[in-house]
Amino acid sequence: MDFNDALQEVGDFGLYQKLLCMFLVVPSASLCALVYFTQFFIILVPEHRCRLYEEENFHLGLNSSNLTVPYEVREGQTLPKQCEMFISSNYSDNLEANLSDRTEETIKCQNGWIYDFSELYPTVATEMNWVCEHDQLPYQSQTIFYVGTSIGCIIFGLIAD
Repeated sequence: MDFNDALQEVGDFGLYQKLLCMFLVVPSASLCALVYFTQFFIILVPEHRCRLYEEENFHLGLNSSNLTVPYEVREGQTLPKQCEMFISSNYSDNLEANLSDRTEETIKCQNGWIYDFSELYPTVATEMNWVCEHDQLPYQSQTIFYVGTSIGCIIFGLIAD
C-alpha cells in the first residue's frame, strides 16, 4: 500500500481538518497580522518643536512660538523647525516685542519637545523622544523586529518539525 492509498483509507481533508482550520488557523493568522501591522503605528512621529524651559512656568501659546523657535519652509508650508531653538537667556522679556523675523543663532533642543497630538496619538517614538538626532531609532527597532521574526520563523519552524 502506498501513501496515496493510505491517505484515501484514512481520509484526506475531512470535517476535523476543516474545523481545525476554521477555529485555529484563521484566528491565529489574523492576530499575527495585527502584530505585524502594529509596528507601523507605534513608530509614527507627529509634528513637533522644541520645548522651552519657560513653558514649565507659564503658557506660551502655539502662535507665540515664533518668538522662541526658528521657522523653515517644509512641504510647502512655513513650520517651526523641529530640532532647533534660538539662543536666548530669557524669552519672557521678548513676549512684548515683535520678533517674528529673528535671525539669532540657533542650538539643538535643550528641554525636550512638544508634540502636536491634534491629528495623531502618543506613540513609542514620542514617549521615548525618538526625534532629531535619534530619528533613526524607530526604523532600527522595526528592522530588528522583522529580522527577529524571520529568524524566529526559521528556527521555531525547524524545532516544531
